[in-house]
Amino acid sequence: MRKVLVAVKDIEQPVTRINQIAYVLCAPPHSPFFTMLYISIRFLRFHHPDVKIYLLTDTSTFEQLGSRHSELREIIDVIIPVQNHYDGDFVKMSRHLKTSLTEYITGSFIYIDVDAFVVRPIDLLMDVSCDFAACQDGNCEPDQFILPEFETKPFVALGWAIPDGPYYNSGIMIVRSANAAQNLFSKWHELWKVASSKGHFKDQPPLNLTVRKVDIDVKLLPPRYNFLIGMYQGGAYLPHIVHVSTTNFEQRNDTIFHDLIRSIHSGNILKNESIEVISKSGYYWTDRKSIKNVMHSKKWSMLPEAIFGRFLRIFRT
Repeated sequence: MRKVLVAVKDIEQPVTRINQIAYVLCAPPHSPFFTMLYISIRFLRFHHPDVKIYLLTDTSTFEQLGSRHSELREIIDVIIPVQNHYDGDFVKMSRHLKTSLTEYITGSFIYIDVDAFVVRPIDLLMDVSCDFAACQDGNCEPDQFILPEFETKPFVALGWAIPDGPYYNSGIMIVRSANAAQNLFSKWHELWKVASSKGHFKDQPPLNLTVRKVDIDVKLLPPRYNFLIGMYQGGAYLPHIVHVSTTNFEQRNDTIFHDLIRSIHSGNILKNESIEVISKSGYYWTDRKSIKNVMHSKKWSMLPEAIFGRFLRIFRT
């Protein structure tokens, strides 16, 4: 079995630049996911205005794009509606579409989750030469990653071997138009359906099993191309893509993107000036007095304020 796991920095001969970006959105009316997608595309187009954007969705969500979210629909080049196979269950349908992307999009593409935001140019991703590429989960190197319990459950329940080496996060994926990539998605979708039939709907466990079962050239992307803010520590220094956590979204305001999503969702306008300021900031938390986050992002000018804030907190308790 041919398997190549190398750092992107080792690439010497880039191939034809990828210009297609794929998203998946299946959501009920009034969901903040519509707003997340709108913001994600606006940030992407700010840095790469000429990309061609595809959206895979279910027919119910497609109807919402016409009646409630016309501004979002206008900035998408190609929308592909698919009948929902799961009695209106948007989560299951979303993962169904995500694991079968190559059935609907031809040629090379970059997949981006709707809650991931391009804050710096991603030219390197567009020039990656491989069948498939993604980041290690957890904002760290593979040998530093500890698989969370919620990720191990499907492996244990289904009798799958827990993979060693890189554990890929599926929020950002580079897919080249090759038979190997199509085979990967076909096998991934097959394993996901097996897992979902047993009540395990997460897409990452079957993905990480699949990359070890198929003959494919896989490359590991640096953490800065999928900084999982709010989910794991580290990986925050000048990220190119910030990927927020939507778990308990309504109760959270730990990142500036949570505040931005609420602001735009309530009817405020997203201006290019705001996108530029946020992109350049390099600090994406709302808590500006966190020594840990200041250290991760190397914002040394913020350190005195953070230390003083920590002192006040200790003093007041």
